Amino acid sequence: MDKEYYALLARVRMERAKELLDEAKSLLEQEAYKSANNRTFYAIEKSIKALLALKGTDVITHNGALKQFNFLFVFQGDGIFGAEDYQKIARAN
Repeated sequence: MDKEYYALLARVRMERAKELLDEAKSLLEQEAYKSANNRTFYAIEKSIKALLALKGTDVITHNGALKQFNFLFVFQGDGIFGAEDYQKIARAN
């Protein structure tokens, strides 16, 4: 698959992540904490998958996304994300 495909995939996933985050905010205002947490979790997952798409990587599962994020953005990364970021994301589920 080409670079344009992955750029579009990243854009679509970030748009969905923003929608999920907006839903989480609304649910939080309604004091629906479990549902707000659920929407936030999926917003994080979509954001990670968007970042992976920018690296030309696509995964299906949350665990696969988390492992690839750790490898590509923490282990091999440029310092933007650290081990503490990975740990926070891993604990989010």
